[in-house]
Amino acid sequence: MRIDIAEKRFGSKIIFRDRSFEFQDGQRTAILAESGKGKTTLMRLLSGLDHDFRGTIDGQPQRPLVLFQEDRLSEGISVLSNLMAVTDDRDDAYNVLADVGLGGEEHLITRSLSGGMKRRLAIARILLLDFDVLFLDEPFRGLDAENKARIASLLLERSKGHTVVFITHEEEDISLLKADAVLRL
Repeated sequence: MRIDIAEKRFGSKIIFRDRSFEFQDGQRTAILAESGKGKTTLMRLLSGLDHDFRGTIDGQPQRPLVLFQEDRLSEGISVLSNLMAVTDDRDDAYNVLADVGLGGEEHLITRSLSGGMKRRLAIARILLLDFDVLFLDEPFRGLDAENKARIASLLLERSKGHTVVFITHEEEDISLLKADAVLRL
């Protein structure tokens, strides 16, 4: 996948001008930069969520899967209902809840969860979906070391053979997700 950006702006603020980025198929690429330098914007362009730029994308994914910085859960329904919104397979939903350490919590209302539990639920949801490229925006936000390791292992297993692009502020995350390449903006 390659993106050539002649210009991307928000109002009068230019985010990218005359920049190109290439991501190798089947590799995991970490994107690092200070806040406000365009990491999430680049991810939104690559995933097809933002088309408002001058430039081209070759090899744009047909089935991108995005884990946003925000968990984007339905707060007023149960943990299980959040998963059943994306799958018909109840057994898979229960299995992935156990995998992310939320086994036995399926009947809790989502708004009652801690921040780390919500993050694990958001990750559980993406583990149930099919994709050709996986985009992760600060995937370990709000997770302790034990849960980071657990989630990293699950993400590595689930994304094996797929292209993964992830945004992080943490050097440790590069190792946890075994990045093949690091893009510093």
